[in-house]
Amino acid sequence: MPKTTHLTKVQKFIPTSEPVLDGNEKKYVLDTLERNWISAGGKYSQLLEEKFAKWVGAKFAVTCSSGTSALHLALLSLGIGRSDEVIIPDFTIICSASTTLLTGAKPVLVDVDKYWCMDPKKIEEKISKKTRAIMPIHMYGNPANMKDILRIAKKYKLFVIEDACAAHGATVNGRKVGTLGDVGCFSFYASKNMTSGEGGIVVTNSEEVANLARIFRSQGFEKPRFIHRYIGYNYRLTDIQAAIAYAQLEKIDKKVARRREIAKNYIRLLKNVSEVSVHPEPPWGKSTFWMFGVLIKESFGRSRDEVIELLAERGIGSDRFFTAMSLQPVFLNDKSPNYPDVSGNYSVSRDVGARGLYLPTGLNITLDQQKKVVEILLSLRVKGAKIIKPTFVRKDKRGTFIEALNDIGWENVSYGSMKKGAVMGNHYHKKTQLFFYITKGAAKIDIINVKSKVFESFILKADQGVIFKPNHSHAIRFLELSNFVMGKSLKYDPINPDTYPFTVPEVK
Repeated sequence: MPKTTHLTKVQKFIPTSEPVLDGNEKKYVLDTLERNWISAGGKYSQLLEEKFAKWVGAKFAVTCSSGTSALHLALLSLGIGRSDEVIIPDFTIICSASTTLLTGAKPVLVDVDKYWCMDPKKIEEKISKKTRAIMPIHMYGNPANMKDILRIAKKYKLFVIEDACAAHGATVNGRKVGTLGDVGCFSFYASKNMTSGEGGIVVTNSEEVANLARIFRSQGFEKPRFIHRYIGYNYRLTDIQAAIAYAQLEKIDKKVARRREIAKNYIRLLKNVSEVSVHPEPPWGKSTFWMFGVLIKESFGRSRDEVIELLAERGIGSDRFFTAMSLQPVFLNDKSPNYPDVSGNYSVSRDVGARGLYLPTGLNITLDQQKKVVEILLSLRVKGAKIIKPTFVRKDKRGTFIEALNDIGWENVSYGSMKKGAVMGNHYHKKTQLFFYITKGAAKIDIINVKSKVFESFILKADQGVIFKPNHSHAIRFLELSNFVMGKSLKYDPINPDTYPFTVPEVK
């Protein structure tokens, strides 16, 4: 029997990321306990605000409970509220939209550029009389094109709120992000360049904005206490958390340099790999590469989600990218007037969100572990096929219409339905390519190269497809009742058919 390829599991799981506490964290936390000041507003809260503001180059800093609360405080402190609009990228985490909605304002979506950050070329067409602010995201540590964004903001007299939650230490023309707009927001979540487990901070050069952020952060308290001009929130950071973050800040430059070193290693290891593309660093600044992201190309032969699942089975942590706001069920299914318009063209955001995944990027990962990650990633490539995806999906009250391919070169396009346990294929073509696409159900695909006798296997689910290359015999084994569409690259010739039998044993 031909040799079957099996990938062995690594002995130790390599997580996507994990915090590294290698400084004075324990010392400072014990100090807060000895002082009996574990709530907000203590020694380390004050030190953190002072030192962080100095480090980024801002006049003021206000600690808070998370990066999300930092964004909300920034919007509130700038007076963003009902009837206002805030421009955000379509490719982002949902807190960009949810914090805007919390103020009563409406998020307005803009597609991203090839660096996965808000595309300045798409902003002006979304500006209206209600627009009050632009919220660029320094995505995964990559700085946005702030020069063009600030130019547009100045032209239309708009506020700029920088979401730098994942970009501690990223720069644009030598200046740290978070200080280029009116307000900058950072997160201290466990995976970030500096962490306190949970936490965040707002930075600004406006004393008025900083004072308002402090009021909103603490239930709207002012003097005299319990008399309120504003509705506030409990967004305070405890001194225990501040102590941890302060210890992390003492080593932040080394941590940023380490992230860049990890990214440099991955870029080198993936340099000549055509089936994936890496996160490009923009020419206008320096990325921190908070998470090292790659895009899975169709030529990889597997879907992004399948790659993540198989990496996990082999001891490698990874995670999918954010899903575009224009594809979020909450916005698609609910037509609330303040919810963003999801009907526009957000092709880059949707493509990046569908194909992207993180590789392990924790500060303590070794070069040998990075080599193992890349080795296992590349071993998952399927050479006898490439995954295809729908070119058009339309959903309405009648149901769902899926166009599997939009290519006039395909012949003998047909569709059908197969029961669970049915098998199709077990043959190959010397010249013909074959596409197979599932609209409902699931199937296991086994492929064998008729020359090298190497087996490969993967799962297709609804709204996924595959193109079989010549000289690769395939067996399609249906895992449940399934509907499918298929076609060939060459017209069928009943007299001289380009079909050759070759039994494909099931790959376990």
